[in-house]
Amino acid sequence: MTHAKKIVLYILLPCAILAAATVGYEFRVGFPRTIEGRRVHRVTIWSQDDYFQRDRMYYVYTGDDGKEIKHGPFQNYDHGHLVETVDYHEGKLGTATFLNVFGDKTQEVYYIGGAPHGWANYANGKLFTMRLDILQEGHVLAAKSFANGQYSLAFNCGELINSSIDPASGQITPIPDASKRACADSSGGSVSTKAASK
Repeated sequence: MTHAKKIVLYILLPCAILAAATVGYEFRVGFPRTIEGRRVHRVTIWSQDDYFQRDRMYYVYTGDDGKEIKHGPFQNYDHGHLVETVDYHEGKLGTATFLNVFGDKTQEVYYIGGAPHGWANYANGKLFTMRLDILQEGHVLAAKSFANGQYSLAFNCGELINSSIDPASGQITPIPDASKRACADSSGGSVSTKAASK
C-alpha cells in the first residue's frame, strides 16, 4: 500500500466520516449551546410526513421543578417553510414574528415579561401599521403608532409629555424640563379623568 493510500485510508476517510456524523447530529438532534448565559438544548419536532422536514424547533433548559423552560429562538414550520419565530427568555414570550411562504414578514407581536404590549403589520415586507405601548415602571405611559407612512406618539391622560417623536424615522427624543401633561384642560393644568392612567 502506497503512502498516499495510507493517508487517505487512515486520516482523510476517518475525518470525512467524523465531519459527516457531526453535521448529521447537528441537523437531527443539535448540540447543546449557551444562549443569554443559559445552557440549553434543542428540541426538534419532525414532520410525520417527511423525515427531513421540521414542524417545530426550539431551545429549553430544565428548571428546578424538572420542567422544560423555553429559552431562545422558537421556530414553527409549515411544510418545510418557516412561518413563525418567537424569542423566549426564561420561559416568557418576547417578539413573535409571522412570515408568509415566501419568507416575507407579515406581522409582529411584542411581549414584555410574557404580556403583549404591541403589534405591527407588514405588507410586502415593509411596515404598514403599528402600535407599541411605551412602558415605565410597569405601566403604560404612551403609545407609539405607525399609519399612513408616519409615526406618532400619544400619551395617556395625566402622563407627563416628556418625549417627542420624529414622524419619518420614529426616533423618540426626550423633552428637557417637560411640564405639560396629556389631556390637561386650558384652565390651568387640571387633568381630565377620562382614560386617566393609574
